[in-house]
Amino acid sequence: MRKPMLVAVLAVVGAGLLATPASASFDHHFRVLEKDSPFNPTPSEKAFRFKGNLFDPRNRHDRVGRDHGLCKIKHHEALRCRATYRFNGKIGGFGHLKTKGNLRTNDNKVNVIGGSGDFNGVGGKEVFRFLNRSESKSIDKFALVR
Repeated sequence: MRKPMLVAVLAVVGAGLLATPASASFDHHFRVLEKDSPFNPTPSEKAFRFKGNLFDPRNRHDRVGRDHGLCKIKHHEALRCRATYRFNGKIGGFGHLKTKGNLRTNDNKVNVIGGSGDFNGVGGKEVFRFLNRSESKSIDKFALVR
């Protein structure tokens, strides 16, 4: 009687462990410190590319990912930007996040439009606050939903 009961308990526990999602490290709300390289204008100079590294805001030497993107200059001082963020799993999760949106002078918010890995099927917002005049450093806050 004890052996079948033990086997049944182990089977239930094993099934529960297998049912645990692979994205157990996924975090819906997190922040990173972004340090961008100098902006690279495209040949038409109506757009620029950027790329940078992402760091833990509490340990500015711990790189947690990187990003790259393209912003097109629109009328009335607006930018239309698209970016991809790659995270190594230390903060937020493991995988890629994609963002896109229009930026204006006092509007530093873009939409999260999907991702891969732990971020598969997510949406939400990214809000960033620049830390210097050259806008090469920022704190990026992600608020994600699945």
